[in-house]
Amino acid sequence: MSESEETLTHSSVAASILTESFISKSEFEEYYDLVLTNDQKKIIKQIEEINIPNEIKAKWIQDSCYHFKVEEEKTKLDQEKIKLEAENETLLDRVQKQNKAIYDLKDEVIKKNEDIAKLVRTEFFPTNLRTESRSQESTRKSHLPAFPQRNKK
Repeated sequence: MSESEETLTHSSVAASILTESFISKSEFEEYYDLVLTNDQKKIIKQIEEINIPNEIKAKWIQDSCYHFKVEEEKTKLDQEKIKLEAENETLLDRVQKQNKAIYDLKDEVIKKNEDIAKLVRTEFFPTNLRTESRSQESTRKSHLPAFPQRNKK
């Protein structure tokens, strides 16, 4: 018996065992032929060859197929996770670059504001006024004329 005939025989045996318990024979054969890897098919063959009641074989094969599906989904999710982590890293890098640009602009604005403040102090307030002491300033204010008072009628 060739390898392909043996596989077909085993899949038919497994399908007939499973028909009663979890899926139709055609569904199992399609799943067996199209989805399962050779290693997974070998596991099913080993289960079929064990000398135990068919109900137990069916349950083991069913559990194995479920496990295969879970592993397949896990692999897909792992790949999706890797893809999303890469996207996340890319987005994180972009955000960090944008934050750095914002902080650089903020520093530039602060420096320009300081330059403007220096310019305003030097251009609009002569040096002699800026260096006056408080006492001189209060004395100067006391010599200013008072506001004229209104005549009360």
